Amino acid sequence: SPNRRPLTCVFDEAGTYTINGEYRKGRDTVSASATIEVIGGSFEGDNPACLLGQTRTWTFEGMPSNVVYEVDESVEMSVLGISPNVTNQSSIVTTLSLKASDDNREHRIVARVSEGGPILAAKRLDACWIQNSADGYFWIVDQFEDSELWEVESIQRNLPDTVDLQIKVYVGGGVMFDDYTLERWITNADYDETGVYNFRLFHPNDAQTSACHTFAAYQDGTMIGEASTLKQ
Repeated sequence: SPNRRPLTCVFDEAGTYTINGEYRKGRDTVSASATIEVIGGSFEGDNPACLLGQTRTWTFEGMPSNVVYEVDESVEMSVLGISPNVTNQSSIVTTLSLKASDDNREHRIVARVSEGGPILAAKRLDACWIQNSADGYFWIVDQFEDSELWEVESIQRNLPDTVDLQIKVYVGGGVMFDDYTLERWITNADYDETGVYNFRLFHPNDAQTSACHTFAAYQDGTMIGEASTLKQ
């Protein structure tokens, strides 16, 4: 450039480009060319959610295979796999293993073009916490001739809207939800403004088991954590 400052070139798409340059001074001219590889990428899909202390896998597309991923020190991360999409070879499928230990701060997954290089893209990681059967207790809220109605309290913190929770009774003997089903799906919208969700279970008096059930979290069809609950 006339002022001897670097020129910035903006490319609309990733790919291989040839840049031609020419330097003139008086009657002298020097020409040269350079081939460069322009890298582009983005994190596609929802922000990954992590239940505190539990490892999950996160699979996404949109990133080239040679980028470097970084997270803060409160998140454990490893690359499990990088491969072309079987139906679209130009798209790369990446799978990461993620485990968060702190939900009181904001987390970012950063993709760099090289170790310590420029940032290509960043994605927020949603760390959240869920406790089922608060304090390990069920409460008896009603008694009948042949059964009791038990209430269970679940508490959540920072649960994103993209996570679905499955509550499933896995014992027999007539234990079921108060709507006579064995499985229920809830989301963040089912919790009240204090982060509490209560549900009820029928427990027959002659049942030889407690009201054991699982409380599993899913995001985009992938289970990200699970906790079994047993009446104390």
